[in-house]
Amino acid sequence: MVPRAAVSPSSEELEQLNEYRARKERIKEVCQRHNMYRRFSSYADVYRNHNPLAQGRTGRIRLRTNHPYGISACLVHKAASNTVISFLFIIPPNRKDYYLGNNWHPLSSNTSLLQPFQTYIRGFPGYFVFMFVRHPFARLVSSYRDRVTHAGGKHDNEKTETFYQNPNITLETLANYKWVPFDAFIKALLVVDVKDSPYVEWDWKPANYVCAPCNIDYDFVGKVETIGQDIIYLAKRLGFENEMMNITGNNPWMHRTTEGDSSTNYVKQYFSQISKSDIFALYEKYKLDFEIFWI
Repeated sequence: MVPRAAVSPSSEELEQLNEYRARKERIKEVCQRHNMYRRFSSYADVYRNHNPLAQGRTGRIRLRTNHPYGISACLVHKAASNTVISFLFIIPPNRKDYYLGNNWHPLSSNTSLLQPFQTYIRGFPGYFVFMFVRHPFARLVSSYRDRVTHAGGKHDNEKTETFYQNPNITLETLANYKWVPFDAFIKALLVVDVKDSPYVEWDWKPANYVCAPCNIDYDFVGKVETIGQDIIYLAKRLGFENEMMNITGNNPWMHRTTEGDSSTNYVKQYFSQISKSDIFALYEKYKLDFEIFWI
């Protein structure tokens, strides 16, 4: 394993450190309160109890890992996942082992890591493990804008007309339409299990289900809402600050939207179309994410 440079926090980072510690403490407190904190002894036990680690029949969670540098991360779609990929495979000096032309997403077969359950329990000794999260409603707006509004044009009259003749649209049939109103998209989410339904995209699954923070002891939890300072801190923590600047220049946030066009800026606009009862029901769907990462 290639040793990482020990980087002490600057005076400017000291205030941030308290926030980063508070994020980890909140995760621990909420997981303990719900009796979810490291309470399983095997994947079979995990699967029986419907814990977030139980994804699919294998009962394992998929992480991306740069083995030589001992860095591992969980990708939450629509929560700076491209930036996470860059810190794993593009910024480290061994990027030649992973970088594939202009493709920011290396093939999963080259980068996936399915660890034995006991490795998770031990907390990945020797590895720096991190993840990024985003406000659940902002993730949904971002995904809607990417996958629905921009997925082929919202003025497909034939399919739009067909949709309006089917007010009880489900996520299963949503894939057959190029555009549906945001409130219909939300109503479709409200009637399915957002963790286990085969019609729920990874963009829509709760972050706690995707990354199991009650079972994996993450060294760092970043947030898209503070990504500017979080990315700089992460680069310093990993000893990649110079590498990051050499590769990304003044734009360390990979694949970000055009300035002023962040999906977060649209959250109020889109959710103004949703009834208060549906907003409350949606909150209940993602309640554990709100508790673990936000409230």
